[in-house]
Amino acid sequence: MQTYRFSLLTDTPLVELVDFENIRMQLIDVDCIDALIHSVNDLLILDFERQAESANAAVQPVKTALANTSIKVTDTIMLQQ
Repeated sequence: MQTYRFSLLTDTPLVELVDFENIRMQLIDVDCIDALIHSVNDLLILDFERQAESANAAVQPVKTALANTSIKVTDTIMLQQ
């Protein structure tokens, strides 16, 4: 297994504290509590560090889980190991 670090860019606003709390609760509901939450230009960015056999095996379960939320992923950025 290898550790993969990646960021998920979204079109979900993260401007006010109520946005943060809503996003945090959605992440808890889909077992993505390991996400680091921040924003760029008032849009949500989620950072993850996951162990998996491949980059796809690290990213795809997160994207599948987020499909059950109002968080809409627009892009994935793989970070250096």
